[in-house]
Amino acid sequence: PESPVGGNAAPAGRILEVQQAKEIYSPLHQRLLIWLCGWDMVKEKFFTGKGWGLFELFYPFYQGKYLFIKKLSHRTHANNAHNEIIEVWSQTGTIGLGIYLLFIITFFVYSYKLAKIQLDSYKKMVVVGLSSTVIAMLIDNLLNVTIHFCVPAFLYFFNIGVLPTFDSTREQKTIKLSNTTVVFAIIVGVFIMIRLWLNFLGEINYFKGFKYSKRNELQPALYYLSNANKFQRYEVNNNYELANTYARIKKLDEAVYYYYEALASNCGYDEIHFNLATVLMQKQQLQQAKLHYTQSLFINPLSKDAYAALGSLFLTNVEENLEPAIKLFEQAVKVFPDEKDFYNNLGFLYIKSGQEHKALECYQKALQIDPNFEYARRNYTILAKKLGVKDDIISVYNDLMQQIIKDVEQKKFDDAEQKCYKILNVFPNDITTKFYLANIYFSKDKLDKAVKIYQQLLEIQPDNLNVRYNLAVALMKQKNFYEAEQHLNYILSKQPDNKLVKEQLNIIQQMKNF
Repeated sequence: PESPVGGNAAPAGRILEVQQAKEIYSPLHQRLLIWLCGWDMVKEKFFTGKGWGLFELFYPFYQGKYLFIKKLSHRTHANNAHNEIIEVWSQTGTIGLGIYLLFIITFFVYSYKLAKIQLDSYKKMVVVGLSSTVIAMLIDNLLNVTIHFCVPAFLYFFNIGVLPTFDSTREQKTIKLSNTTVVFAIIVGVFIMIRLWLNFLGEINYFKGFKYSKRNELQPALYYLSNANKFQRYEVNNNYELANTYARIKKLDEAVYYYYEALASNCGYDEIHFNLATVLMQKQQLQQAKLHYTQSLFINPLSKDAYAALGSLFLTNVEENLEPAIKLFEQAVKVFPDEKDFYNNLGFLYIKSGQEHKALECYQKALQIDPNFEYARRNYTILAKKLGVKDDIISVYNDLMQQIIKDVEQKKFDDAEQKCYKILNVFPNDITTKFYLANIYFSKDKLDKAVKIYQQLLEIQPDNLNVRYNLAVALMKQKNFYEAEQHLNYILSKQPDNKLVKEQLNIIQQMKNF
């Protein structure tokens, strides 16, 4: 639900949407994912932590194993832990957390005493108010990261700094700086300002280069991204885009160099490892490519492209990579059970390892996903014949399909319908059978069922004009002339001379006039 102000989510709506946590609710389950990874960091470096400011760099290497849990499968790049206790504990260890908790306790005790000694009720309320903002920020950051955003963080520490001004008992000291110290401070300040200015120029050039890159204007993109790299060498996003640009203009050595520069800035992006591996494959540096494809898959074990790419690399030398290739594709079909190519490749590898019955099962699963998958059909037929399999699914499919065609010709629609469902029990995704079934429903005047199947088929094959035409005719019989006309006009845009479509459009026009 949206607020009437600015279209943002209304507080009541945000509260009500928590009920989505029964299923997959990203605001909660992504936090659980981040907290689990943070706790793993704590356990690994219990006393000293992983290092202050390094949560974002280490996080990607911890989340992979949790992504196979359905509710935690929405991977994320976590800049922070979304819980200040885990944030501090994971990076500075138990020692750092102890110091942090001591600071909080000291603050609360000091705030309490400060409020107590105030004689002026107004000042007392101000002290209580300032203390409350700090408490609210700490509570909020058990679930959020506002303390790490510039403006909220400024107000948080500003309020902490203002509190001591209400302490009439504190002693004030004036520190006099020597001329040397002042000069040194000025020099350091100037260097900091120069560095910040260079970073600013780097950001300007990066965004210009990024814009040109997305427009496929690669030469100006290269110019601005190269400038950005000169201003801020260790900026991961700029180096990544610069490497991508070099890869696109086929300057592979430069692309590899800047991919490594990007990894030097942040090695936790699976996309960088993947693109680097792809370029290394083009350079025939297969061992290095294998390393980075593997790293990409470790960081993101839900990447279909990474499974396919690493699998293709393994298949270039099956004898050397047989065992890891089998393990890879066994994992791939678990993560992507509807990917026919993975089953076909796994079947091939099983044959190479002498596991022919397992290979037959893989080919069968590939055919269940797509009965017209020619590679799997051929492999299944050859292997089924070799193993002496009777009533193999291809033969059964072909026999049933011939019977369906015969039944339809003889107008035995009930028999044809039953045979369609027999095929769909084995091949639930077979488009040909579903098309026949929709036509049978149309012939039996079960238009709602026919339209539903036609629409499902169009979602899969939007350019299938036969399906679209039959859907249009079914919609006309339902007197849904508006949608029927849209589908017929689409066909006419592809086939301007289609007389049958023109006739149907004329009929619709007559019905409208009538």
